[in-house]
Amino acid sequence: WGIDGFVQERSRILQKFGDLMEQHEDELAYLESLDNGKPLFFSKYVDLKGSVKNLRVTAGIKPIQTLIYRYA
Repeated sequence: WGIDGFVQERSRILQKFGDLMEQHEDELAYLESLDNGKPLFFSKYVDLKGSVKNLRVTAGIKPIQTLIYRYA
């Protein structure tokens, strides 16, 4: 995912994954609560929202390899 041609594809995939997580947030929060024993509120509004936010941030970051190849 680090070469220039894949940067846009990587971003698109991560954004789509974030969209899918938001569309199914109730189910994912429920499963997260079952898995780790946290309250449903915490799983939905802290864990899940944080995961989606991290995906969105990561989708916007250019991989370091791309910068190294370009400027080396």
